[in-house]
Parts: sequence; structure tokens; C-alpha cells
Amino acid sequence: MDGPQVLKYALAFMAALAEGLILLGVVMTFDFHKISSILVCPKSRADLVLDGNFLISTCPQSRLRFSIVDEIPRLIVEEAETLDPSAWATIMQANGRDAQTGAVLQSA
Repeated sequence: MDGPQVLKYALAFMAALAEGLILLGVVMTFDFHKISSILVCPKSRADLVLDGNFLISTCPQSRLRFSIVDEIPRLIVEEAETLDPSAWATIMQANGRDAQTGAVLQSA
């Protein structure tokens, strides 16, 4: 599945989810920890980590930062910002990840 297909399915899923929540009268808030296992970077398929109002790709080659607007992650590669290597490494370390590879660090 290529990037445009992933985006198409992700947007359809989010629209269906939002419609269901609106019909139920429930206010939707973005809870990254509940859905982190199914969210991936649309460009590299790498895991994402939460950094304030942004989702950061753990891929050291792309280093993409996606914004979260009105509680909705905008996982659109063309709108993402590429972080410089040192900013990306700092975010990885803050999230318990290796500063060079983005891999989860083993706890001692």
C-alpha cells in the first residue's frame, strides 16, 4: 500500500470515527496512548511519538513532525515539517528512544 492509499484509508477511518462520536454526542479528544499501536508515519511506516501538539516519526531518515490541530493528527506528508537531526535526537531521547536510530531503548 503506498502513501496516498494509506492517507485515504486513514482519513476515511477518522471521518467514520468522528461521525460516530458526533451521533453519540460525545466530545472526541485525541488520546495518543490509546491508539499509538495503530498510528504510523505515512511515509516510512515508523512508529510515532508524542511531543506536545505534534507527532514525531521515529524514522531517522525522514525525521517528520506532524501537527495535531483541534485534537486531530494531520498525518499528511506534504504538510509535515522535517526536523533537524539534533532536534529529532532530543525528542527521541525524551521519549526513551535511541538518539541515532529512534529504536526503543531497553530498560535496565
